[in-house]
Amino acid sequence: MGDGFYSERLTDNEWQGTFTATKKFETMSFAAGAYFDHTSFENNAVGVFGLGTLTPRPEMLDVTLQTPGGKTLQVTNPAGFSTQFQVGYDQATWQQISAFFSHTWNFADNWSLDWGVRHEHTTITAENIATSGPTTVSNSNNFYNDQYQAIDTLFGVNRAIDNLAYSAAVNYEFDKHNSVYFRYSDGKKAPNLSVFEGLGSSVTSPGTPAPTQNVRQFELGYKVENPRLSLEVTPFYSLLGVPGNQILEGSGITTTALLYNVTTPTNQTRDYGVEVDGTVRFNENFFVRGALTWQKATELHDYHYIQPNGPGPIQDAILIDSNQGFESANVPDWMATITPTYTYGRFLAQLQWQYMGARAANNFDAWEIPAYQKTNMTFQWELTSNAYVAFTVNNLFNGQGVTEWSAGGPYPDGLFVTGTYTKAQLAANPNQIFSILQIPARAYFAKFGYKF
Repeated sequence: MGDGFYSERLTDNEWQGTFTATKKFETMSFAAGAYFDHTSFENNAVGVFGLGTLTPRPEMLDVTLQTPGGKTLQVTNPAGFSTQFQVGYDQATWQQISAFFSHTWNFADNWSLDWGVRHEHTTITAENIATSGPTTVSNSNNFYNDQYQAIDTLFGVNRAIDNLAYSAAVNYEFDKHNSVYFRYSDGKKAPNLSVFEGLGSSVTSPGTPAPTQNVRQFELGYKVENPRLSLEVTPFYSLLGVPGNQILEGSGITTTALLYNVTTPTNQTRDYGVEVDGTVRFNENFFVRGALTWQKATELHDYHYIQPNGPGPIQDAILIDSNQGFESANVPDWMATITPTYTYGRFLAQLQWQYMGARAANNFDAWEIPAYQKTNMTFQWELTSNAYVAFTVNNLFNGQGVTEWSAGGPYPDGLFVTGTYTKAQLAANPNQIFSILQIPARAYFAKFGYKF
């Protein structure tokens, strides 16, 4: 049995800071400030390959080869590993400076307006591995260390992104217990740094843009607040834009990798629904909080590349915008949480039930990930005003639920393929095995806390 082993070393440093100044008047208030974030990291990775026994407790094999002349050659090292087969390296710096301003104004009886705006400037610089190849070492007695992969060239990335986001709401109070508001938000932010880590050459990713994540949302909220009941009902309508990433097969490009990452134009989904969040207080000791969401998420634009001529550079691939009207991946129609809590003096007991509804496995609606539920339980005692102990059980009934998946088999129809997997591929091989990631199994936690 072949065994691959992978080792990675990641170092990072981050500085963050926020400054805010506020001023209040009789009918209005202002806030202005700035946010700063500077992150730098370096990642080094290496892999090796070996052979092991196909037994319940596999053991690595120390392989040697006897030549006709009687010479013994070491194919693997004594631990059972052969030639280093992978080199990974990237170094990046992320710097973001944001300035923000907000204003709240009680402009009439029971009426108020609040709005805010934020500008962010983000710069990303990176050096990623572009090409790597074997380096031969003169060692006639050994196979496992007579060559190794080394980085030949690095590819530099330098991007700058400027985004503006804003939000405004009009609020009306019917009385001290009931209020309603309407809000519009248009938010933009830079994508995750991982989008830029995969850029390895100007051939695989020519002129790669600096895409942004966009959220436009309308919401109408109704709030009730009294000693027995706290309730918020929020219908919403959202347009979500997310940069897309995809893995393609390479051939004749300036990298030894068989696969490479590309960035697609920004995908867009529409999501509308209702959120309900409330707390019912039965008495001073017992209350129940519940949250329920119903939503419908639909694909408006879903970009992906196909390679009709087989493996090759991005210039030979064709960009397709498909799946309009399909359900969005991993977005359930229903989600719910119910949390009863009981307190008595210094004792607290809490039970939490969570439900995640069924959802489309990907934007092609290839199949449906089943719904699941889990229950958590917590007990806590305040021994003194400074000390407490707590006992928690997560997933009390050891329920199972799928959170992520991957198709079975080799690339291009299996490994790494989730987003472009289709119903036709599933129908052609209905008995194939999928890799899945499940929710954590039942776990117990004991905690002691002390406040000085």
